Amino acid sequence: MARTEADITWETVLGALQLQVPAHTFETMLKGSRGLEMAAGHLIVGIPNPFIAEWLEKRLYGVIQKTAAGVLKGPVDVQFSTGPALPSESSPEPRFYSKKANGYPNGASLNPKYTFDTFLVGECNGLAHAATLAAAERPGKGYNPLFLCSGVGLGKTHLLQAIAHKVRESNINFRYVTGEQFTNEFLQSLREGQADRFRERYRTLDMLLLDDVHFLIGKEQTQEGFFHTFNELHNRGSQIVLTCDRLPKELGPLEDRLRSRFQWGLIADLQPPALEMRLAILKVKLERSGIRLSEAILELIAKRVSTNVRELEGALNRLVALVELTGQPVAIEQAERLLADFCTSRPLSSVGAEKVLSLVAQRYSVSPEGIKGKDMTRNVSRARRVTIYLLHDYLGHSLVEIGRLLGGRDRSTIHHALRKIALEMAPLSQFQDEIRQAREELDTLRRSA
Repeated sequence: MARTEADITWETVLGALQLQVPAHTFETMLKGSRGLEMAAGHLIVGIPNPFIAEWLEKRLYGVIQKTAAGVLKGPVDVQFSTGPALPSESSPEPRFYSKKANGYPNGASLNPKYTFDTFLVGECNGLAHAATLAAAERPGKGYNPLFLCSGVGLGKTHLLQAIAHKVRESNINFRYVTGEQFTNEFLQSLREGQADRFRERYRTLDMLLLDDVHFLIGKEQTQEGFFHTFNELHNRGSQIVLTCDRLPKELGPLEDRLRSRFQWGLIADLQPPALEMRLAILKVKLERSGIRLSEAILELIAKRVSTNVRELEGALNRLVALVELTGQPVAIEQAERLLADFCTSRPLSSVGAEKVLSLVAQRYSVSPEGIKGKDMTRNVSRARRVTIYLLHDYLGHSLVEIGRLLGGRDRSTIHHALRKIALEMAPLSQFQDEIRQAREELDTLRRSA
């Protein structure tokens, strides 16, 4: 099929954008887009789904429009269009290892809801999503091992099982198993003198998906068995994907030789979703339930529950259940009462803007007045950006409120700062780590308030 001028132009724009935005942002938010129409200073771009279109409008529109204008040598109005699945250029089907029946029936059970289609992608999990999808489509050809880490309820098990669902339909010989199940199988094989059978089961795999690898900590025999299993699989080019509740360097008494191997490939962490992402998750979940709740109630949930997606869903399910049982809409006052124990330990007011300012100022050895002022030295500017992020994401303040709190800055200034912060929040970057540490300190303050 002949390519249109719009498609060719947009491909050029994408090439320029790839040099300007973080790799995980490009892979998850831009790569699936297509140029659809172009005429009279307008470029219509097809986007896979409304969430990505909304995200691009809020976070990258200025960069996209400026880049498109540079390519076309003149002003252009870029518009996003969503609808049915976008047509894609013909490409060869990804190859899978041709082996005997896969290991699904003998491994841990899979949740049918944990697929790539039901996983909502954002800044907090974009790299992990892109990496797991690549592992499913081209096992053993990219990052190996792939190490997913996060706290509870942030989606690492969802992504691991999504890989399993995707490869089940192929001839690949895979096994999805939890750390506990691997340990039990290994020890049972030793007790029953079936070590050879255990080795045959695991070391002939084309893909091993191991959930909660931290379960192996303190189990020396199991670590020894897994070490040899890992080596055999890695040497034969089999894909290994692991999930863990912490980074390899934080795995305490785990054997150093295992810790180093966990770092051979790619480490992708999943962070707590930002306020906008939490709202998007709630809207998607609510749409699937068929129940209606007001925007104000969704905002209440999103601001109250900032720790993980699992608690976010729990809070939503409580209100959905009330509507289903009573047949009546939920008032904001009812929602406040029902969600009292879902609040991130304490009411939001227990950690206010001044507390955030004080904490950030102390961490960066600057004064709160300096953060509010016009000092643009590197350290103060960084402290100011961290403060803006925490006020917006952690406390849920509006752009206007943040501007007022920070010396009377206008809304556009705060909006520009948040866009800059989004570009700095690359997974495992120093800036993201600083944000994580600040959030943890605020959580501690909130619990003790």
